[in-house]
Amino acid sequence: MEVHHLAPAELASLAASTRAIFERVLAQSQWHQRTLGTCLYAAVLCSVVINRFTNLQAIVRGGDGEADGGLFIDWVGHGHYWVEAREGDQAFIVDITADQFGLPPVIVAPTDDLPARYIPGDQATVDEHAAELRHEIESEQG
Repeated sequence: MEVHHLAPAELASLAASTRAIFERVLAQSQWHQRTLGTCLYAAVLCSVVINRFTNLQAIVRGGDGEADGGLFIDWVGHGHYWVEAREGDQAFIVDITADQFGLPPVIVAPTDDLPARYIPGDQATVDEHAAELRHEIESEQG
């Protein structure tokens, strides 16, 4: 698997492992076989794993690709969700569904060394979307 990473080995390894798990989940899904449109699920999963199993602090980031942040490739905006993981003053972008935009499947890199521009949108909106998804998942589990 192609991975763009210039970050702590622990974080890069964890992101690649989380992507592999996510791929297996998608392969067994009746409604998705690829990462297209699954970035919020992946970002929530990845943030939980990072917060649970590392000393880094992870938060889901995202934007609509238009007026409120997003992923920008060659000045073209895309609505997208990803994770920002912090270790002290250093921030890393962790994106395990970047391949839906023609980028490597897993990106783990400092915010100043990325193959695209990740611009966080309104955090309250992103937090609301992530909370709604978590609630949906928890309610489905009974």
